[in-house]
Amino acid sequence: MRERFQQVQKHRHHSGAMHAALYVSSHGQTLLCREDIGRHNALDKLLGACFRQGIALEQGFVAVTSRCGLELVQKAVRAGVGTLVSLSAPSDFSVRWARDCGLNLLHQTARGEGRIYSPAPESDEECL
Repeated sequence: MRERFQQVQKHRHHSGAMHAALYVSSHGQTLLCREDIGRHNALDKLLGACFRQGIALEQGFVAVTSRCGLELVQKAVRAGVGTLVSLSAPSDFSVRWARDCGLNLLHQTARGEGRIYSPAPESDEECL
């Protein structure tokens, strides 16, 4: 994941301090990348671009370079994202929220294998 971000991030190379969010299709292709100084803005830009292009967010996955706080999980759930991958570990509250709302939540560690925090169990509750 880290290499994928490095390949597609344009502004990070110039500033050295940009967050990014990207959408990877179910076939493993990086279709969209959006960057911003703010982690929330990067995700908002990506989700908007996906909606404009008619991309089904429940397929493939969304990845973010930033810390995976509750707000990012809530935005992903609200947008219909099926899987969210973060390069930084999620908070405990984010993990609980993702599990309750049926969002697959993964952390791609700096070294070694990724960690699955919520395998999206079935839920009867509405999480919007």
